[in-house]
Amino acid sequence: MPLFGFTTGSRVKVFAYCDQRYEEATRKVVGKGATVLTSPPIFAGDFNPEWWQGARFIYLDLHGFASGVYLYSGETGQWAALSLRTVGMSRLVGAVIFVTTCYLPQTPFLPALLAAGAEAVIAGDGENWANRETPAGAQALAARVLGELRRNAPVEQAVEAAKARLRFSWTALRYPAATQDARRFKIYRR
Repeated sequence: MPLFGFTTGSRVKVFAYCDQRYEEATRKVVGKGATVLTSPPIFAGDFNPEWWQGARFIYLDLHGFASGVYLYSGETGQWAALSLRTVGMSRLVGAVIFVTTCYLPQTPFLPALLAAGAEAVIAGDGENWANRETPAGAQALAARVLGELRRNAPVEQAVEAAKARLRFSWTALRYPAATQDARRFKIYRR
């Protein structure tokens, strides 16, 4: 049986939700065929938990604050994009969730995503630098992790291989601080 529903060449349901300013980079991270939603125009009150149900890989590129009950979008995080309540109403059974949100492990979103059934949450405890057009740091790591998962690697192996590939990439040379930050990402499980 394939791990996490990923098989070589398979069409895996991939879902992404990001700050509208990062849409171009997000599309490069998740590739063709993925569902990509942005905030704006979608805000926390608009987000339907059924949208990401059944996704095997979920990518979130939103802003967060340590004790917040929302993840945010906008230059200063002025718009609530996703609520803790919505995550609590979601069924994310078996999903691998990659979250670029700054300091995610310090927010209530990490335990909420796991309680919603995520198989694994991949996140970093730093500032998790990102770009708007070209994936860098956490974004570049996410693209490589998804590539490894599509080749049927177990999550741990996918993350380690992605970190190794990122370390010796042009992205690491061009964005060294963002790459260093991304290489500290960890896998969290229930």
